[in-house]
Amino acid sequence: MAWKVKYEAGPIEARGYRGAQQVLRSRRETTGAPAALALRPDRIRISAGAEDVSMAAVEVVDAQGRIVPTADHDITFAVTLFPHWNWSGKEGPEIEVWAHSNLDRVELFLNGRSLGSQDVPRNSHVAWKVKYEPGPIEARGYQGAQQVLTSRRETTGAPAALALRPDRIRISAKWWMRRGALCQRQITTSRSR
Repeated sequence: MAWKVKYEAGPIEARGYRGAQQVLRSRRETTGAPAALALRPDRIRISAGAEDVSMAAVEVVDAQGRIVPTADHDITFAVTLFPHWNWSGKEGPEIEVWAHSNLDRVELFLNGRSLGSQDVPRNSHVAWKVKYEPGPIEARGYQGAQQVLTSRRETTGAPAALALRPDRIRISAKWWMRRGALCQRQITTSRSR
């Protein structure tokens, strides 16, 4: 079934009936301008191991939280933590740590302890003065109340090997496909870190 309806902003609703009883209802409403991003994770919990992953749908919504179907914005989240965290022999002095991000807020952790969170100026960075101690340092990026990304650095041991990490597992051997792999070069410790 189809109707020709002149457009006018506001709600439109279709109702389905079986006999005199309504059995279906579908409603659409004109949305406002894009106002925010909504993150809708596919599940609430994931295990603490590095093998578990949760996916989140990122939706552009208006001020009332309705999805704006015509929004065609490219959305990329980023949190980048600087510098490296290998300062053996420099325990005690403060080191300036930066987290660049396009998210709302970043919280910094050292060895699992929170060093506080800061609101990020639009597409900029936040900085902390941190007394160096060996171990992991981590920046957690938040969009609203939702943690979205983590950037982590960890103190490593002495260099022991060079590792190449390809961006794919299989490469076609067919000459006409001319496909290769990009490899990330890493210097690793005896613990492959």
